[in-house]
Amino acid sequence: MSMSINYVNGIYNNKYIKTKSIQSTKPTIESRISFCGGLKADIVDINPNIVLSKFKRFSIAEYKTLTEREKSVLREEYHMLNKTEDDKYIEELHDIFSDKLESNFDKKYGKGKYKVIVIGRSLSSIGKVLGYKIGEENVINIPMTSASQYLNNRYIEVLKEKGDIDKFRDFLASVGLTKEKIQSSDKKYIILDYCVSGDSLKGAKNLLTRDDLLGSKNIVTKDVMKCITNKNLRRKSEGTFFACDLKQYSLIKKTPYIYILNQRFVNPQEKSLKAQLMLFKLLDNQMVKSNKNIVQSFFSRIKSMLKD
Repeated sequence: MSMSINYVNGIYNNKYIKTKSIQSTKPTIESRISFCGGLKADIVDINPNIVLSKFKRFSIAEYKTLTEREKSVLREEYHMLNKTEDDKYIEELHDIFSDKLESNFDKKYGKGKYKVIVIGRSLSSIGKVLGYKIGEENVINIPMTSASQYLNNRYIEVLKEKGDIDKFRDFLASVGLTKEKIQSSDKKYIILDYCVSGDSLKGAKNLLTRDDLLGSKNIVTKDVMKCITNKNLRRKSEGTFFACDLKQYSLIKKTPYIYILNQRFVNPQEKSLKAQLMLFKLLDNQMVKSNKNIVQSFFSRIKSMLKD
């Protein structure tokens, strides 16, 4: 697929310069000998794989442990491996969709007045980027594959008899979702999915809103495509979702059974280097943008103070 979204963002056009640093000033066998009679310091490249090993969830906190040099190395490696039009499209798609979702939900429910429950793998990486924008604690990704099966209430009763509903409730509590917390909250909880028939979203709602799980108060459902008002954007991205192209960036695994949820989170190092670098770049883009906005806001305040 070769397509491009007409979207301009300066952070995608940055050119990064590969850097090296002096690791030691002590002479070693590997030191480069100068013809002037001296010994030059070791010059050692940073290994991108070692830097990426710092990420377990690609969180903002993990990003902040990186040095500027490590970030530059990952940016350059990203541009070397993710340089096709399709790669550019995937990068931009995440930023645009998360922006549109934030705008849509802010307008409907109020800024800071909602949490998003992302179902399954299709929207996992978009949910990550949305979390960078509205707060990581406000986006929860639940491993749930083939959720249409939960439209069958008799099947759910079998799960209850086996104790699987109790295990599922414990898992939900471990990620901050309890009936008591939701019902006493002033926020809306949005179950979000990409829908083809819509049965998976209905099944997820049927299961999650049971009285013995989260209840139905303050919970709504949304098909991601119906949150995007731009028809051209919907048309261009429909094939991407239908072909499951974003699942390779998901941080959860295929999960057809609710009693194994705690085992379904992905170790990022199991993914390809190219996929890891894409996940880094999605996080890096938002952090660069946020820092730029902070600086602009600071100088705007200074300028306003000087005028006064």
